Amino acid sequence: MPNPLTGDFEAVVQVSGSTVNHLMATMHANACSKRGLPTLPHRAFVRIGDDALGGAIDGVRGATRAQIAAPTVELIGGSQGQFTLECWIRARYVPDPDTTPCRSSSTAGCGRRSRCRSSTIPFS
Repeated sequence: MPNPLTGDFEAVVQVSGSTVNHLMATMHANACSKRGLPTLPHRAFVRIGDDALGGAIDGVRGATRAQIAAPTVELIGGSQGQFTLECWIRARYVPDPDTTPCRSSSTAGCGRRSRCRSSTIPFS
């Protein structure tokens, strides 16, 4: 029921950016080990260029193993619902025999910062 304190919402939660990062680190630590708990992956295995994925791109076909760090969130001051999300990934690509080796086939780390917008999640 709306009220003067929460506006149109039944409840309002206010947390700091570090609290969100702690929550995401905890989800990352779960690493799919406990059923029913939300998790974020530690690692991934991805096939590149398989027929089911549309075939090889410029002859590149192989496997990538990735180590995924816990993502972090930076709240944007003065924004309503926008934040920056960053996640570091370390990956190694191994080409299949008789395919074009990818230029960066050794282990490499990279980070990605994305500006995101939040949305309301309906509860039932």
